Amino acid sequence: MTVESAVLVVNVKIGSFGGVVTDKEVTEEVRESKHISRGSKPGRYAKNLLKNWFALGAYNSWARRTQEYVKKMTLPFDGGGRLLPAELYFDFVTEIGKLKTEGDRRKTTLAAEYDAEVAKEAMRLGAMYRPDDYPTKGEFISKFSWSCDFLPLPSASNFSKLVSNLGEDIAKELEKETEKGLQQSLGNAQKALCRKVQKIVAKLGEVASSDSPKIYQSLLDSVDEMITVLPKQNILKDPAVADMFKEIEQRFKGLSKKELKEDAAVRAKAKKDVADVLGKLGSLI
Repeated sequence: MTVESAVLVVNVKIGSFGGVVTDKEVTEEVRESKHISRGSKPGRYAKNLLKNWFALGAYNSWARRTQEYVKKMTLPFDGGGRLLPAELYFDFVTEIGKLKTEGDRRKTTLAAEYDAEVAKEAMRLGAMYRPDDYPTKGEFISKFSWSCDFLPLPSASNFSKLVSNLGEDIAKELEKETEKGLQQSLGNAQKALCRKVQKIVAKLGEVASSDSPKIYQSLLDSVDEMITVLPKQNILKDPAVADMFKEIEQRFKGLSKKELKEDAAVRAKAKKDVADVLGKLGSLI
């Protein structure tokens, strides 16, 4: 199986409402009160629209969770979008479908509450309230767009067919350059995977080096991610990377928060294991 058939390019875009605008009147009042000469541009007074709206905050929180999930399941791609290994495709589309459903529900709530929330702004902002700062409901809701697109990895051979009319020599040269660029992008993605592993392992080492460590569940979740998800992101099927993940599983699988916190021997072993893994990671980055 070629890399081209084992990897998809995915692009998830989520629209939102920025909500930060400049209040020109207040900015001018501050300039005059401080005797700042006109045109010196010392700064501007910005205000946050709809700042206290719970539903908008919940939507923004959902958007961050969704983007975090996309980053967890994919690798960066120099050509734009993210690289999704085929092994993770079905898990990805199942979860992203659930997230989209949640996003649609939150968008419906925003539409239902928008007019009432804008009315509350007059009380919150007082003299700084400007009705023209706020879009119409239709304009507001249109900002909350969603798209999730899947594309095949670009193929150098397919590209050369499109330019074959330029001549065989030129087509071959373009194919060669395109393939070189693609391989470089895939290599960069593979290194990004190894750097992510390095960051997780190094954090585990910091915890293991402390006599009274603070251990957050997020760290243990990241360790579990190294064992269950990240091995499937070895898109170049590099044997050295595959061996590294096998070693990580052998050394860190089953590591518990309680043992790390209470057992010095467990921490000592984890510290040594971390040092060994980091030493091998250095040659992969």
